[in-house]
Amino acid sequence: MLAALKQKKDGSFELDFTMGGLIGALIANAFAAFKGNESKKLLETPGLKDRIGGAGNQFALMTIISLLTSIPLALLKEGHLLQNFFTKFQTNKAVYENVVLSGLTFYGYNELATMTLTKISAVSQSVANTAKRVIVIVACAIIFKEDFSGIKPYGCAVCIGGVFLDSIIDDLMKPKAKTA
Repeated sequence: MLAALKQKKDGSFELDFTMGGLIGALIANAFAAFKGNESKKLLETPGLKDRIGGAGNQFALMTIISLLTSIPLALLKEGHLLQNFFTKFQTNKAVYENVVLSGLTFYGYNELATMTLTKISAVSQSVANTAKRVIVIVACAIIFKEDFSGIKPYGCAVCIGGVFLDSIIDDLMKPKAKTA
């Protein structure tokens, strides 16, 4: 909430976000956590690597299944805009390049994140994800010349700190070993 505060000219603050965006982000985060936990369990399944060839192929299969299950919802919600998108995709070089490059980088990042689960714990991956969020927030503020004054840096710090704390809370709350 602090990160979404915007200072008005009179010095007072107002919230500057959409409820739809907040709900969408919450749902996306819940599904991302579920996907990470299930991916880790699946990667630890005996014989899986022999059957599908490793974490990269597991991610590719998950992506294909996600695409196939998302198509009906996307068509239902945005289907009326499909023809307009195809026209812009074919005629506007910037749209074409952005779609292709964002798709490739998103796929590469997520495949790397899935393969990382074979080397580190889910908690370590969550901490690394927190670092990624810091970089994205700062980079966007610089690139888009976003107003990053007033209380916004503190709000971002609270958000990032909350994500970090959430990723390590289990380790912090472990009962201490009793010494004899």
